[in-house]
Amino acid sequence: MPNDPTNCARALRLLEKHGLFKFKAGELITSRDMTENPREIKLIELEAAQLPRTLVDVTASVINTNFASEAGLIPSRDAIVIEDKDSPYANVVAVREADKDSPAVKALVKAVQSPEVKAFIEKELEPRGILPAF
Repeated sequence: MPNDPTNCARALRLLEKHGLFKFKAGELITSRDMTENPREIKLIELEAAQLPRTLVDVTASVINTNFASEAGLIPSRDAIVIEDKDSPYANVVAVREADKDSPAVKALVKAVQSPEVKAFIEKELEPRGILPAF
């Protein structure tokens, strides 16, 4: 699983959601926050970019979509589990407070959340594990 704090916590919460572990409450959890490991699964943390290479040596690996795709993996085909569209890790359009009502920002948000973009994501990106979050 990834060794950086954000993606490690994200991976742990994904595994918890699928019943493998239980953790204390909190945002940035680590394996030290584990409260239950009924299957006695051993966790190994590594640099996220290295995780696809671990598949020959481990039973399973939690790999971010970008690194999985770069390694030739197709999440919709190769993954055991994938985050759903309700994941708190969706990409967002973020702008300065002063710019939030500008015509350009409003046009960008409208375009990004259009039915055409959603259809593109569903057709071209969803097979690679990227889901529309709008």
